[in-house]
Amino acid sequence: MIAGTSNYGNPQVTLAAIVPAFNYFASWYVLAALAFRFVGIKTRGRTIEELDAALAKPAPGKAAAAQ
Repeated sequence: MIAGTSNYGNPQVTLAAIVPAFNYFASWYVLAALAFRFVGIKTRGRTIEELDAALAKPAPGKAAAAQ
């Protein structure tokens, strides 16, 4: 899975193996950033009490389905 790990004493990593490895990890970072963008809440300028109240109320979709 990791480029160059077959030889523990003297890893022989080539450029052909490094580029796909960086692309693989970069894709996970992009996926995490997108997930945070759509799931994360904005905290700037809000107190702990305001954040607690925002997290305690039910989600809009669940409130309509429960009625």
